[in-house]
Amino acid sequence: MTHTLRQPLYTVAATCVGLSLLIGACAPATPQANPTPTSTPTATDGCPGYLLKAEEEALVRPRAANTDPAYYFYSSSDDRNQKRTSLKGGNGQGPYSWVNKDLSIGQSAVVDGVGTFTLLAITPGARTYDRRFITFCFEPDPSLDLNKEEMKKFSAR
Repeated sequence: MTHTLRQPLYTVAATCVGLSLLIGACAPATPQANPTPTSTPTATDGCPGYLLKAEEEALVRPRAANTDPAYYFYSSSDDRNQKRTSLKGGNGQGPYSWVNKDLSIGQSAVVDGVGTFTLLAITPGARTYDRRFITFCFEPDPSLDLNKEEMKKFSAR
């Protein structure tokens, strides 16, 4: 005597559908849209001058022909985890005075005859003791013979 397994057709169909859903074969092929990036206003949107980004301690020379004065941002090891830094530099001779001003995000340092430096962001380095990157807005004084090559070199736009 031969035994024949007979199951109702709906049982086989249900098993097939269940298995197909499990492996995704019956899933509808609906394309997924990539999320639309939203533009979040940042402090950098309102920079009326040059939006610049420099590594800490890198010299920025805003005058033509890379002449003094030169400026840099510096943070002590105590300030590394803070959102503050110091703008330092200048030229002790001539019309450009020395500057040594502590800045937090959003604060500015005005240097007579040179311009205004406004701290916008501080980005940590890849490792703990790496130098950070400073994003700032530089609004040159109208009397400054601007070094446009230097502005391009540090441009963050």
